[in-house]
Amino acid sequence: MADGGESPVECNLGQRHITCEPMHNPIDNFLGNLDAAFRHVRGDAVVVCEDDDWYSRDYLMRYSTLLLSHDLVGQAGAVYYNLMSGRYWPCNNRRHASLCQTAMRSTHIPYVLESIAFLRGRRKAYLDLHLWRNLPANSPKLLRGNLLSVGMKGFPGKKGIGVGHQDDRGTLDVKHMMLRKLVENDADTYIDMQASWFLENISEIAVNGGRCADINN
Repeated sequence: MADGGESPVECNLGQRHITCEPMHNPIDNFLGNLDAAFRHVRGDAVVVCEDDDWYSRDYLMRYSTLLLSHDLVGQAGAVYYNLMSGRYWPCNNRRHASLCQTAMRSTHIPYVLESIAFLRGRRKAYLDLHLWRNLPANSPKLLRGNLLSVGMKGFPGKKGIGVGHQDDRGTLDVKHMMLRKLVENDADTYIDMQASWFLENISEIAVNGGRCADINN
């Protein structure tokens, strides 16, 4: 786990925690974390996971199985859900997978590191798009259909740099109906997090005009 944040992190799954120096530029911070993480990979495969995203219970099993016969694996048609604004946004990524839904064999790590350096020099953040367009994969596999993960946005802390982090983007999720469809039995956990954050920050929300969805919508 590579972390460039400013708040302490407690890992509870036996992860190796790599603390990176926070950088002022968010793109440098993001790519710096990825560079540190990929340099510490040990094993035959890399499955990129983001700690605030939702993953189905069989996600790792499905990807691990696919990596036996493919050297690059991902899922098209990502859906982002901004928990604090209560909005969801289906992406139009039909030819590549989001980085949080990408896995590869470790033989591609040198190319990934070269790509990170290339993007940092040009202040570009989209490593996922670059890899799916240019990585010399012999047998890429892009899944379509039932989502195995959902990109969760809007959590407290340092704001992300992608379009999914825009609070006014997407469709308002009335009564959390889409959230329940996307993450099934885990929806209540996210709804409780949303309500807790709202109650802790209600004064700030009122002053700033609000960025959190009505917890009863």
